[in-house]
Amino acid sequence: MKLLHRKNTTMPPGSLPVEISCSGATPDFPTSNSRGFTFIELLVVMIILGVLCMLALSQYPAIENWAKAQACKSDIRTLEGYINAYFIDKGALPNSLDDIPAARGMVDPWKQPFHYVNLVTNPAQARTDWTNTPLNASSPENTDYDLWSAGADLTSNSLKISNADKSTLDDIVRSSNGGFVGSGWELVPP
Repeated sequence: MKLLHRKNTTMPPGSLPVEISCSGATPDFPTSNSRGFTFIELLVVMIILGVLCMLALSQYPAIENWAKAQACKSDIRTLEGYINAYFIDKGALPNSLDDIPAARGMVDPWKQPFHYVNLVTNPAQARTDWTNTPLNASSPENTDYDLWSAGADLTSNSLKISNADKSTLDDIVRSSNGGFVGSGWELVPP
């Protein structure tokens, strides 16, 4: 049904009749036929996202520790380069990392200083592996110097890498005269 203004009503000059529609159309509000997400569907999605976030957050410390170990391995390789350059320049290994200006004050990703032992001048201070074999005793272990980081637990037995002393398993060590740089647990059999 359409209503028009009557012609006999007074309208301002220049205005036109206005058409009003009463065809039963409703405003643009959702009707029972429109499709949207129900509260239950939204709740299920929120629960799934929450579980995924919890799984990701529970793995964060392990991933962070792995990343720090990788950075530490890279730092040990960098220190090896500094030590080798010192050896080429001076003809001898440094007595400590403080003898190398570029390495002075260098710390591992856990904010601890690196450990260094010149095995040429101090062979008795060599670390041992799980069989009590000194890391400088024979090839493929270190014969020149020992270089390591205490790792995530910030403690390190400076003499032995073994299953019995769990503080050494997370140490990042240099072995095989630089042929290996990795975690202490990689040197210990299961």
